[in-house]
This record gives sequence, structure tokens and C-alpha cells, in this order.
Amino acid sequence: MKIWLAVPLLWLSSLQLPGQIRGHVEGFVFDAPTHSIRPVVGMPGSARLGGPIVSGLEFGSVAPRHSHGIGIRDGKWLSVSRLGDGTESLVDLPELPRTPEAVAWSGDGTVAAVYSTRGHWIQVVTGLPDSPVLGAAFEEPTAGSIHTVILDARGQRIVITRSGGDPGVFDLAGGAPARLAGIESAAAAICFSASGTLYALEGGSARLYEIDLTSGTVRNEWTLDRAADALAIRVIARSGGRFLAALTGGERTIELFDLESRQHVASIPVEGEGTGFEPLGKGTFALGGRRDGAPLWVFRDDEAQPAIYFVPATPISAEEGGVQ
Repeated sequence: MKIWLAVPLLWLSSLQLPGQIRGHVEGFVFDAPTHSIRPVVGMPGSARLGGPIVSGLEFGSVAPRHSHGIGIRDGKWLSVSRLGDGTESLVDLPELPRTPEAVAWSGDGTVAAVYSTRGHWIQVVTGLPDSPVLGAAFEEPTAGSIHTVILDARGQRIVITRSGGDPGVFDLAGGAPARLAGIESAAAAICFSASGTLYALEGGSARLYEIDLTSGTVRNEWTLDRAADALAIRVIARSGGRFLAALTGGERTIELFDLESRQHVASIPVEGEGTGFEPLGKGTFALGGRRDGAPLWVFRDDEAQPAIYFVPATPISAEEGGVQ
């Protein structure tokens, strides 16, 4: 497997007009170093982070594979939509009393769960992007208990992992945490498949559980020998079947497994720091946000040659301030 360096496209294909983007846009990301939402302009292998579309954000998150997101500016919550088409819309959200550390999105982008692992709370926002309203709220009294939050395709199921005093995988559908599959140790990573099946990879033992949420029972389970220290997992659909990608912390690799044969099929080295799989375009994922002075790292699941790509951030000029 190879690491590819992404270089800027020819200026003509990446020319940006005010509020509008020309050329291919792989997706949008919140860029913490510049406090802005920026496009990934170009195809992986020849992509760059474009200029800010919305700037001045203290916090932000973009719905995966959609052109809308949420953010905080001057302490106020905003819903941001129509990113990149020159008619960006910023709408005030209902006030959320606290600042989150992360956001989990439904697959269709209509529901967001903002949450804090340190503050031990989750707040659901529905009706995004055009008619946002506050949904359910959850409090976790145990210090450090919330570790990961995920939503299914329509935001109807919320599943969390706990660490600390009461570890495991829990379903919040009933309003209170219900333990799933009897998992009582800290799960390293969880994800939903497109069909709504839950996968939980148990930390340390590297046992992968395929869970039916309707009954709360385990359909299948097996060990992924190369994924004991996985930070995140993702189910990927290919023409040849379904695969599971595991982003590991120790070896700093993405390990690919065939979910039908249960065989390991590929190992891709990861440069930089990866924290998770954030969908961008078809078959592409940002491996977490970038740090100041660093590039964005993108994984592309090309069936012939899956690879990691280096996406540089274009320097921002004074006139590229984005929507204020």
C-alpha cells in the first residue's frame, strides 16, 4: 500500500468565486486551526483544503456527505446550510446550555447528537438543517463514563460506549442506558452498517460483535487479531461484499477485514494522527480533524488500491474570510 501526496490542482480547475466553489468538492470539514468550515477541493491525490466558507467559529461540525452543519459563533449556536453554492444560510439554533466536545450525526444528516465526554451529557438536535429543534437530553452521572456516541441512518437509535466505572455498550432508545450483548468491558469502537446492524469491537480482546438492535442479541462474534487497539471502526460496502476498516492506535494502520469470510485482507500505514472515520465523498473518509500547521489526512477505499492521502491546507488571505 502507498501514501500519496496531494498537490493543488491547476488554478483553472480550482478557481473559487466569492461564496462559490468551482471544480470537484469531495466534502466539507470544520477546520479547527482556522475556526472555519472549509471544502476539500479536488479528488484525493490532487486535493487541497480550500478557503473558508463560514468563519469565526469557536466550534463546528459538518454532517457527513452533506452540505450543512452546525457551529458556535460568539457563544451562539448556528445551523449552516447550502455550503459551497454561493447562497450559504446561517440560522440560529435553540440555545444549548453547554459547549460540546464532539458531534455524532445520523446518516441522513437530519439529527445531531452533541455531547461531552468530560461533562457526561448528550443533547439531541433534530430537524436539521432547516427546522432545528431540541430533542432528547441525557445525563451520565458517572465521571468519565461517556466515551463514544453514534446514531443510525435516521437518528432513531443512539448507542454509546462507556469507560470507567461501568464500561460497556449501551442503547439509549428507551431513554435510559440498556446494556447490549452483555459486553461489560470498555468497547474500543462501535459503528452502524448501512442496514442498521451494530458492530462493537471490544478493547483488549479484539472481539467483534455483530448485534441485532431489535432483540439486543449478538448474531455473530469473532476475533480480529490485528485490531486489539482499534480507535475506530467503519463498515464499508464494496462490489465484492462488506468490509470492516479498523483504525489502530499502536501500529498506526488501517486494517481491512472481509465480514463474510472473516479474513484480514489489507493493512494500510497511517501517517499523522488518526482519530476516526469521518465520511467525505463516496468511499473517502477524513481521519479526524487537523492540527495547526498539519495537513488533513484522508483515507480512500479504492477497491484496487486503498490508500491514505495528504491534503494540504491552502493559506488563507485576509479577503478569504468566509461568511461572517
